[in-house]
Amino acid sequence: MKLSVNISTHASAVVTVEFTDEKLAQIAEDLGVEVDALTVDDLTDAIYETMETPGICAQCAGWGRDYGLELGDEWEIDDDPKEKNPDYRGIRIVK
Repeated sequence: MKLSVNISTHASAVVTVEFTDEKLAQIAEDLGVEVDALTVDDLTDAIYETMETPGICAQCAGWGRDYGLELGDEWEIDDDPKEKNPDYRGIRIVK
């Protein structure tokens, strides 16, 4: 007997998002704050608009094989705004 079985798992990734000074100024202006007062939480919407999310190549996805692997289309930022240590936040400033 041969069975086709749907299975799932969790996938995660780290992406780098970069903003120009002009974009940061626009975000700050829209929020009515100075650029220096922006927090990573203020950038969440801009991050979603800007980030490039990972995908899987055809070979890794199982093209032409008896199995298939795919990623969902929607990614969520994995962040806990209550975390006080910035090193453990899901959104971190890279220096």
